[in-house]
Amino acid sequence: MRLAVFIGLFLLAGCGDSTGANGGAGGGGVGGFGGTSGTGGAGGIDLKVWPCTEQGIRDAITVGGGPHTFACDEPTVVTTEATIDIENDVILDGEGNLIVDGDEDHTVFSLLRAGRAVFRNMTIQRGYTEGGGAGIRNFESDLFVEGCSIVDNRSSEQIGGGIYSFDGVLEIVGSTISRNEAVIGGGVTCQGDDLTIRESFITDNIGGGIDNFGELFVADTTISGNVGFGGIGNSGDLVIVRSVVSDNEGFRGGGVFNAGSLIMFSTTVDGNTAEEGGGIYAFDAGRFGGDLWISNLVLLEVAYSTISNNTAQRGGGIYSIALRTAAWNSTFSGNAASEEGGALYLGGTTLGASTIYLAQNTVADNTAPLGSALVASGEMPTLRLAGNVLSGECVAQGDAVVFESRGYNVESPGDSCGLIESSDEPNTTSGRLSLGPLQDNGGETKTHLPAGDSIIDLIPLEECANVYPVEPADDQRLVPRPQGAGCDAGSVEVVPGP
Repeated sequence: MRLAVFIGLFLLAGCGDSTGANGGAGGGGVGGFGGTSGTGGAGGIDLKVWPCTEQGIRDAITVGGGPHTFACDEPTVVTTEATIDIENDVILDGEGNLIVDGDEDHTVFSLLRAGRAVFRNMTIQRGYTEGGGAGIRNFESDLFVEGCSIVDNRSSEQIGGGIYSFDGVLEIVGSTISRNEAVIGGGVTCQGDDLTIRESFITDNIGGGIDNFGELFVADTTISGNVGFGGIGNSGDLVIVRSVVSDNEGFRGGGVFNAGSLIMFSTTVDGNTAEEGGGIYAFDAGRFGGDLWISNLVLLEVAYSTISNNTAQRGGGIYSIALRTAAWNSTFSGNAASEEGGALYLGGTTLGASTIYLAQNTVADNTAPLGSALVASGEMPTLRLAGNVLSGECVAQGDAVVFESRGYNVESPGDSCGLIESSDEPNTTSGRLSLGPLQDNGGETKTHLPAGDSIIDLIPLEECANVYPVEPADDQRLVPRPQGAGCDAGSVEVVPGP
């Protein structure tokens, strides 16, 4: 039910307009003559066109309000002599032509209790700092970045090469954060209670793409090609929806390093690389002798997603040492571990008994010398399996590991996953399994379409609700279950032909 509530809230989110029209106010703002304002804004003033110069930008900020535009007839680089400070409400619109350049010498924009600052349709580039935030440094302000490019900024010693936001609202929409550099959080470092990244590209940053210490919602965003600390480092509360996390590199968690709470919905995690957790790494700080700056209450939930073609020494797809790990209606395919746990490496924590839920997933074509499907290890982990398709080997390391079947699981080709219920089908041949290739079969993510009689309608109608953990009972593609005489095992519900 938790995920169902979340989906409902997500569908309701974003229905408002961030600006008023012809002087009208956005929700919570007070409109001004000829201007616009946004949610919680302080009201517009007469729109004014300013010179396409550093002084023009500074003068617009001094006046405040907005939106302010600039007389740049074509793409124009404005090289700044010093950081541009913002301490009041302002909306700056570069109209796609304004390029603000820090000349690799200083932070480009610095916000300090500025109220509400909006950057639209501009490029912010080549900022430099030894501290945090070379492109934009935000302290205790509401920062909105819309249709911008934040590129080639560098924080040589700290965090947030492109953007560093502390203790304020941060919203990034329709923007590109690329080729920035920092020790951690090369693209964006954010800390606060209201953080959103939507319809954006976080790519090719050094020191990782995003470092989150707050409450971050990511939707319809591509996070790709980031190195050093992977795609996302999370030490707060993170929700990822309808996004792609691909081709990132990190030490732990090539795609996502999770040291907090992570919910992932309808997302592809593909082609990432790390020593542990090529796709996702969930971290129990207590296991390593301290909590550092983070919470020990590590939670991981993956639903309606595809974890594919990731590589690591352990846990090619996911390496999770957490109090609670849950995956349902998801596909784990083509992941590789050079040592153990091709698709999944799952373990218990030092904090008490850990519970791992796997329901109606498809695990196929993963490779590892030990446990191509999964390895379970650590302190008192219990794996509860229901309605999964498990192609490959399961390995339990230690007497503390418990496999608890809830029925209707299919294992191929062997009998290593502790499937002891009468409704389980271990020792299924690959011919009876008959999974199609990983491809677009509809929905947000790629899946394996089954054709084998061992999978289709395996779960009786009266048992479908007991196997699947949330309502409505959809498959990974959000196709309703059942489509036949029963529900299918695995992440895909086959729709019968005419």
